[in-house]
Amino acid sequence: MRNYTIQPALCLLFACSAIFLSGQEPDSENLVINPGFEYYYNCPEESGSIAMSLEDIVAPTQGSTDYYNTCSHEMMAGGNFMGYQRPLEGDGYVGLYMFAPKDYREYVTLKLQETLIPGQRYEIRFFVSMAEKTEFAVSEFGILFTDKPMDVQTRRNIPVNVLQKRGLNTYTTAGNPHYFTDKDGWTQVVGAYIARGDENFITIGNFQSNADTKLTKKGSNLKKAAYYYMDHVSVKKSGDILLLDELYVLGDLKFDVDGYSIKNKKHPQLDHLIQLMRRDKNLVVSVFGHTDATGSDKYNRALSNRRAQAVAAYLQSKGISEKRINWTGYGELRPMADNSSENARLQNRRVEFVVSKEYLEHANLKFDDE
Repeated sequence: MRNYTIQPALCLLFACSAIFLSGQEPDSENLVINPGFEYYYNCPEESGSIAMSLEDIVAPTQGSTDYYNTCSHEMMAGGNFMGYQRPLEGDGYVGLYMFAPKDYREYVTLKLQETLIPGQRYEIRFFVSMAEKTEFAVSEFGILFTDKPMDVQTRRNIPVNVLQKRGLNTYTTAGNPHYFTDKDGWTQVVGAYIARGDENFITIGNFQSNADTKLTKKGSNLKKAAYYYMDHVSVKKSGDILLLDELYVLGDLKFDVDGYSIKNKKHPQLDHLIQLMRRDKNLVVSVFGHTDATGSDKYNRALSNRRAQAVAAYLQSKGISEKRINWTGYGELRPMADNSSENARLQNRRVEFVVSKEYLEHANLKFDDE
């Protein structure tokens, strides 16, 4: 995978002679500036030097995200203090803690060439390699889009529920049910995102606390942490067609405890769905509501139905016939997280949907006591 556009390279070359780079073939579709971590001001000679070294790339917290390059002796992109790994391509990559004691975290924020388009679906791709000298592997990477670069005064994780309370409902994840365990090669991480329309930056890392992070062991007698090298970040338009029969979480809808009203002012995922259903009259949508584990089974089933019904009502208010919408609630039966923390419970208070040519059978499921 080769990433970089010609225009930023030319601007950087003529604007500042102190910036070094290695040759890469241009990729005009990738919106990420400096996606392969090749453009740098200074050769890194100590850990945590990402802000002092790289162009248009920062660490959004007080965590000391690392930059490695073949030009360095101390921070060698090859053999270094976390193990051995060559760059996927070029001369540089970054390294960050995805899990460490006391919720310590590191992140990387990259700038986009242009603001994302409202309702447009984007594909996010990057490559990771688990560091040899760490014991734990994670199952997912968190991805956050923002209009401005963040400056969060913490060395711990950035809680997702705090971001959502601030109106940053621009968070998604990219996961692997078998975990990201490869220490020898590079593993591609793939995610999808439907834009709100004001996003200019992408931040990657683990936004979950230690208690909510899914881990597996990879070796023993190693550092009790999960540390990954990362290379070649890509954000591209992926077309405007949702995949049929695939389950999507409405990530820009978050519900309060006992809540079921749609409060967001912008609904890019729903509006995108409406556009597609207007174009293809043969499409139908099945909507599924969910709750956390707080409350009785009977109450949660009723609440999850109200959440699904609220989404169905929104679609109808935009002209989608009720005959093309099926909805039901599953209460607490299908959690995304284990309900052990407020952040996990927030994830479980959600609505999902599937676009298809016919209603899914399980959309009509009736509970035994109904």
